[in-house]
Amino acid sequence: YQRRVRGRRLAMHPTLQQWLLALMVHLCSAGEKVVLNTAWWPPGTEKTAESVGILAANTVFMTGMMESNSTLDATVRAELSDVGDITAAGNTSLANLLGCVGNANHGAGPRMSATLEQHLGQVPISIAEMPGEWSMFNTSISCVASASGPVTRIRHGAAVAAVSPSGLLMVSTSGASAADMFGTAWPLLRSRSAQLVDCTVWLQDMAMADSVRQWLRAHSPTMPSVTIVRAGVSGTMSAQCAASTHPITPIHAPAESAYAVRANGLVWVSGISGLLANGTDTLHVLKRTLANVGVPMRSVVNCIFYVKHQSIISELFEGFYQVFNLEHPPPPSRTEFQATSECTECQVLTKCIAVA
Repeated sequence: YQRRVRGRRLAMHPTLQQWLLALMVHLCSAGEKVVLNTAWWPPGTEKTAESVGILAANTVFMTGMMESNSTLDATVRAELSDVGDITAAGNTSLANLLGCVGNANHGAGPRMSATLEQHLGQVPISIAEMPGEWSMFNTSISCVASASGPVTRIRHGAAVAAVSPSGLLMVSTSGASAADMFGTAWPLLRSRSAQLVDCTVWLQDMAMADSVRQWLRAHSPTMPSVTIVRAGVSGTMSAQCAASTHPITPIHAPAESAYAVRANGLVWVSGISGLLANGTDTLHVLKRTLANVGVPMRSVVNCIFYVKHQSIISELFEGFYQVFNLEHPPPPSRTEFQATSECTECQVLTKCIAVA
């Protein structure tokens, strides 16, 4: 399966290009969702597949990029070239990346992280050692970028943060315990008067999941949405979190809904586990969760799916197509990994973000 076929960029009159870019910025700042396209993912592709990129709330959300080359460095450079094409479609660039998550083969996580840092500098990067969407690709990377202007990067120990002009932060951190991991990131948040909004945590041992939630409850003014996945990481645990310098609103879920947090014009929903291979049970819970705050499914901008087995990817795509392409278009950007959730019998873990 090849997600990208490189093509020649089409020339556009500069005045028309500037007008279109100004319109995109206006729409995304007004709470709209704008589908992005590239030369290798032209307009209309999102009618039968995912959107390769979405511009919403001054942020670009991207589908995971996969490439395969003779060396890891060549593979990463090709994947970042794809990411660069998507950021350009959103009138931004790799210099404004807020954060990236990705996968690597067992034992290759530190080398993947180091290679990305070599090319990107201090971007919050979280690499877990787990299979990706397809077995023929050893790595993939899914990124988020600021479309509101240049980002500021700060570091404290193992924690790296990127701050957008609109007040959205992305933070990557790791450690031997929840206190070690989040404690390293806390000075970065305090330096910007920011609160955690959302965290995805990868654990070597799922028995440590309760300690992660307990630490966050004890130290966060508002509990962020949390998604916990079992996967190989450097050390015991790692996390990729979003934070905001603006007020955040927890969405207390009624029955059959998931916990979510509203901030920076976005709704961040905690991971939803489901028993169905096509993932539609998780997407129905997502729909009810968003409905609690009057947000429709067509406003979903990004989803990351963790499947128990790669063999169910095709079924997951069928469920995605039914829900997002047919019932609630346009579809979000998306990325898939193979990993297990806290629900050992569940087939799919779905973690999504929507524009409010």
